[in-house]
Amino acid sequence: MPGTFVTFEGGEGTGKSTQLKLLADVIMARGLPLVQTREPGGTPEAEALRTLLVNGDPGRWTAEAVYLAAETAVEADQLDKARELFERVGKDFGKSPYAGRALDGLAFLAEGAGDYQKALELYQRVANEHPEDFLARRKPYDIGRMQEKLGQLKEAADSYDHSGAGGEAALREDIFMERAGGEVASTLRR
Repeated sequence: MPGTFVTFEGGEGTGKSTQLKLLADVIMARGLPLVQTREPGGTPEAEALRTLLVNGDPGRWTAEAVYLAAETAVEADQLDKARELFERVGKDFGKSPYAGRALDGLAFLAEGAGDYQKALELYQRVANEHPEDFLARRKPYDIGRMQEKLGQLKEAADSYDHSGAGGEAALREDIFMERAGGEVASTLRR
């Protein structure tokens, strides 16, 4: 008997199971035969593996993995999931190098939602709580942008002054150091 094979692809939380259920309901309502499966899944062993991967021990994730999942969620326009993951980085990995970046991600989401006050507060937290993070060098500029949007023009001008050309040069140097590795970059600077 000929049939049609349909597959739904996508990352975790993108709605594959929802779409499968909707399609299955339509097919069954028409009285057509249907076999549903998923990968990994379909057998007791595969279901156990899937459960481990999807719901397993939360301690198995690193700060980097959770942060990258949050960034991926932003790219997939899954902003609630991104917010949840950025918050988890701060809560579960507050001392990691990704904590400041996660705060910056939360500020980005707040700014995108038009909550400039919240974005301002979060950008200020990045600058104050994570000054060692290379992103902190750019925060006076981001803080100034939010202050300007909030009508705080004098404060914005002061913030922009603190983000001047010297700050941008230092930011470029920090990015180079991070990409090239400290040893290589310090040799090139001499």
